[in-house]
Amino acid sequence: MLSKTIKYFARHSLSTNVSSHARILEGFREAIGNTPLIRLSKLSQETGCNILVKAEYLNPGGSIKDRAAFFLIKEALDKNLIKTGATIVEGTAGNTGIGLAHICNALGFKCVIFMPDNQSKEKIDILRVLGAEVTTVPVVPITDPNTYNHHARRYAEQRENAVWTNQFDNRANRHGHYCTTGPEIWTQTNGKVNAFVMSTGTGGTLAGTSMYLKEKNSKIRTVLADPPGSVLYNYIKSGKLDRTDGSSITEGIGQGRITQNLQDAPIDESLFINDQATVNMVFKLLCEEGFFVGASSGLNVAAAVELSKSMPKGSTIVTTLCDNGQTVRVNEKNEHIFAEYSQWPPFLTDSTFDLTAWRKHCWVNQVSLPTQDPQLYYKKNYTSYPICKDVISLINSIYNMKTNIAKVKYPELFAQKIRKIFNYNNTLYAKALEQVILFTSRENIKPLILLSL
Repeated sequence: MLSKTIKYFARHSLSTNVSSHARILEGFREAIGNTPLIRLSKLSQETGCNILVKAEYLNPGGSIKDRAAFFLIKEALDKNLIKTGATIVEGTAGNTGIGLAHICNALGFKCVIFMPDNQSKEKIDILRVLGAEVTTVPVVPITDPNTYNHHARRYAEQRENAVWTNQFDNRANRHGHYCTTGPEIWTQTNGKVNAFVMSTGTGGTLAGTSMYLKEKNSKIRTVLADPPGSVLYNYIKSGKLDRTDGSSITEGIGQGRITQNLQDAPIDESLFINDQATVNMVFKLLCEEGFFVGASSGLNVAAAVELSKSMPKGSTIVTTLCDNGQTVRVNEKNEHIFAEYSQWPPFLTDSTFDLTAWRKHCWVNQVSLPTQDPQLYYKKNYTSYPICKDVISLINSIYNMKTNIAKVKYPELFAQKIRKIFNYNNTLYAKALEQVILFTSRENIKPLILLSL
């Protein structure tokens, strides 16, 4: 029997309604913003509230930070701080640097990025492909003069025609969201928005958007969502800069101080969202709503769902999908945490799992994967794995897992191990570019689907 969701897709084609305001956009600059506001169907049905997300990964640089990057550079130009051939310098852990690099390319500027050395290699590689000059520096407390941010400031000060954009404390950041994100949400909801909730790093998006929405309707609830290890949850609650326990797998959100962008922002309340809730929501969005997003977006939506518990039925809650999960990688420090939370089957996460015995069982019984015999084939909470039509498909799927979600640090080496166990060669691996892996766990009966990207 077809589900309601499948029936809905069968009845509805892609929209061909073109807004009367649609036009050809002029270059990278005009492509920033005006992102869709999307209703998450299943979560809205489950919560009884309209859970709406701004699809910020559709900005041309791939994240919400394109907005801030544009306004940071615009301010420098408006104040005549730079001229043709300028150098734009920033301290960033990722997406702001990517946005700046894109805009610098469009304007013929040089982009120089300083970032902490605990960031993933993939982020550094992306920035360098975009033409940015990247320097990594050791992680030190924010008060230390050798933080990546201070390195960026000093670099700009020592050079002609260079500017440090200072995303954390330059209020051009939040002004950009006051001018764009806030008005877009207000217009797209026809003014019928009851709450805005999201996590924050610089404070720009949350502050600027909240300022605009509060001016339009002071009754709109504005809520800060915070991960472990940050001071912002307690600051909003009590005014004290007390860190919550632990650390987080999320990157670029949470904070140890109050930035100038966040200072005096009209934030009503805060929510603490742990990593388990964040990762669960990342998978829920992928498997049930069809959106592949990063951890910060998962945290935002988890916060929206949590907030819905204290909102009247039918309320409209807005948050953001900050970026696309395809650009995210898990660094070495966080890898084991993500793997633990992700509930992957043991042949991906358990080094003691007996792959040889599993292979013999599959071979002798001519089955894809065992559906019984729990003592031999799974540990912890795992039950059965009806995941592929045949073993080759399974191997192909594993081989093609190259995103952080797979938790395979070295996909090629891992694939070699699997090939050796199953006595297969390379020629069989080209078939699985679109394989789907489906597995269940005892504590989470709903299937999780992973597309091999």
